[in-house]
Amino acid sequence: MKDCFAYNSLKKRPCGLLVGGKCNGKCSFYKTVPQIMREQERLYSRIAAMPTMRQIIISEKYYDGKMPWKDGNVCEC
Repeated sequence: MKDCFAYNSLKKRPCGLLVGGKCNGKCSFYKTVPQIMREQERLYSRIAAMPTMRQIIISEKYYDGKMPWKDGNVCEC
């Protein structure tokens, strides 16, 4: 599906998520880029509402110590 966020027409395996790289059109991972961006915004809002110490723990574990939810960055899709 060419409007999926994981689609890459430049690679031999167009799907960046599936091991075989072939999409049959019924993938449970299918999402458009705007859907992914909305989900990322909701996630960052939830993290930003957490206590500072919890945010630091999350940033160190998942974001290499960075806090993109404080920078206003959404998604690098």
